Amino acid sequence: LTAMGNSLSVLATHAPGSLRSILNGQSWIGENGKLLSSLVGELGRAETHPHDACEAARCLRAVLMAAPELAQHRAKELGVSEKLMAAQRLGQCRHSMLEQESSAALAQVQL
Repeated sequence: LTAMGNSLSVLATHAPGSLRSILNGQSWIGENGKLLSSLVGELGRAETHPHDACEAARCLRAVLMAAPELAQHRAKELGVSEKLMAAQRLGQCRHSMLEQESSAALAQVQL
């Protein structure tokens, strides 16, 4: 997840159009895509794996920034806001980076 987070962050910052083109395919984030559901699943395991949840939140933020139309809709279907809020609360108590990344991703969801 760290390598994916680094890659997505670099693309989102330096080549957002390229990342958007890649992600707009249904195979990545559409109904049949596994990327968002996998990342949201990692967020759901924040209690036992907070670092992985932190990296998943970082990946989610980059995806939501790059492909907001499709990603926002699918993320809401998957309950990402609730998972991010739970991860944010957990981060406040136990993992400051999880809190920061969850907050940043949550801001993208709520745009």
